[in-house]
Amino acid sequence: MWDAYYEAAEARLPNARRVVDRLHVMKNLNDALSKARRSIQNQADEATKALLKGCSWWLVKNRENLDEEEQASLEQALAASPELKACYQLKEDFRNWFNQKIDRHSAEQDLRAWIKRVEASGFRALKSFVKTLLNWKEAILNYLTVGIPMALPRE
Repeated sequence: MWDAYYEAAEARLPNARRVVDRLHVMKNLNDALSKARRSIQNQADEATKALLKGCSWWLVKNRENLDEEEQASLEQALAASPELKACYQLKEDFRNWFNQKIDRHSAEQDLRAWIKRVEASGFRALKSFVKTLLNWKEAILNYLTVGIPMALPRE
């Protein structure tokens, strides 16, 4: 998700369809979630701050990959902050959307609905991610419908 890569590929492969892979999009979303967590933590009372301090890894790790102890810690952190729980749920909903093979029209409708939920939430960090999504929307939708990240040819 870097313009320089896109421009290089476009120069060499002008007819190629631009695709952004899941890894880079999810990294951006996880970074936004981490920013939201820090903001929530900074405004929280001392007890909530303590619960949220060590939870960043559990928030960005795929839920199904958490062991029982990590799951319990994540649940405690989410119970301590309804705002963080809402951010986390938005992240998980997006991740689930991004894990499916779906037709373009349905993918675009679902993405639009998710973006509306983020905009209604008021979470600034996630709104920043939405801006990135909108900038790369076509390439992201191409990934969902094609599922193959673009690779540049080697010389």
